[in-house]
Amino acid sequence: MAKRLQILCSAPTGYRRGGVKLNNGVNQIAADKFTQTQMQQLKADPKLSVSEIEDKADSSADSSGNVDGDTSSSRVTRKSKATAAE
Repeated sequence: MAKRLQILCSAPTGYRRGGVKLNNGVNQIAADKFTQTQMQQLKADPKLSVSEIEDKADSSADSSGNVDGDTSSSRVTRKSKATAAE
């Protein structure tokens, strides 16, 4: 499996570091696109949080949908609690 960088960017979309334009929030980019110097720039930047992750071979195994499901579920719970209190 190929390695990817997961870069959490707190700067506005369009922020550039290490030769790439980043979006605000989570960015995933193949690690082999960066030189050692660019990797050091990314990791040294206080506006970025960089971690290496394994690229998933099967895209259907992506769990990002579960996070959305959990969020919706908690919204319903909060709504239900508010309704129950009325």
